[in-house]
Amino acid sequence: MVCALVAPATAAARDHPVVSLARLGLQKVVLVPHKAPDGRFSFAQSNRFTFSLPRGTRQGGNTWYVMHLHFGVEVAPDTGSGVVDVSASSDSRSSDLVELRIGRVANVIHLSWNKVGLIHGTATRSVVGRRVKLEDQNIMVLAGVRPGENYLQYQVEAFGQARLTRIVVYPDSGISKSSQGPGTLRLHVSAKPGPRLRVGQILHVTMNVTDPQARPVRAVTAGLSYDRKAFRLLNPPPLIQLPVVSRSHPYRRIFDLRVLAVGKPTIEVGAQSVNASPEATITPTVRAGPAGFQWNLWTPLAGVALGAALIIAGRRIRTGARS
Repeated sequence: MVCALVAPATAAARDHPVVSLARLGLQKVVLVPHKAPDGRFSFAQSNRFTFSLPRGTRQGGNTWYVMHLHFGVEVAPDTGSGVVDVSASSDSRSSDLVELRIGRVANVIHLSWNKVGLIHGTATRSVVGRRVKLEDQNIMVLAGVRPGENYLQYQVEAFGQARLTRIVVYPDSGISKSSQGPGTLRLHVSAKPGPRLRVGQILHVTMNVTDPQARPVRAVTAGLSYDRKAFRLLNPPPLIQLPVVSRSHPYRRIFDLRVLAVGKPTIEVGAQSVNASPEATITPTVRAGPAGFQWNLWTPLAGVALGAALIIAGRRIRTGARS
């Protein structure tokens, strides 16, 4: 069975190859794990495959380097349950790692895998059987890209009762470069009426999630959390899973909350992904109701303070590859 953790053509459409096993004259790399000296796990590591990058090369800015990993797993017939980690590294810095979990009940072998990365967020799938082929890409870490001589290497580790016949790394595995860096998320929040509310009123909270970068952000969770003694959400659910946020696919939603209690309750609004997790906090002042006059609207702002009664505090998480 061949499975892609992501859609490789989408990620690589504007990438330019730098090095691959095929360009190095290799048809494949085979890894056969053996017990580590301490006996706690099995381990195998490929040779180092040398390649060169020009003077002034660095990760980021107008050029981003991407690791491509395409491999096949064959589980041994006598395997038990356990975990297998397959990784691709440059200069001993891992830039792509796929975790494969093996579960066995009687004679049935169940394989599931998980990947977290800056290009495709989180991805999880599973099959029944002893063999699977997987593809993935990820933005390389900063320390894995340097001018001059570099080396590419592959590694597998098996833990628990996991037993492998072999791992095969295919010739299209390697490194490319792209003008597209990792996507990021921006959050814009507004609320009305207010900032002072009365019990019984309906508060409308609007969130807009956008990605200003060319590369989309995938696997995003967006929504809000609130004190259920202070508010009742009239249009659930409070959270939603978004497959993608991009320039062409921003996300906008209005939440309607009935005010239930006097005080200064808070509402947390945010979006979460591997790439970034911007947040905002809304803190209105609630008095006893019902309201007897027209309420002013809150100005649509995010990340600023609106008087003493309302605070919308935005925070952006810096993104990019990490060493």
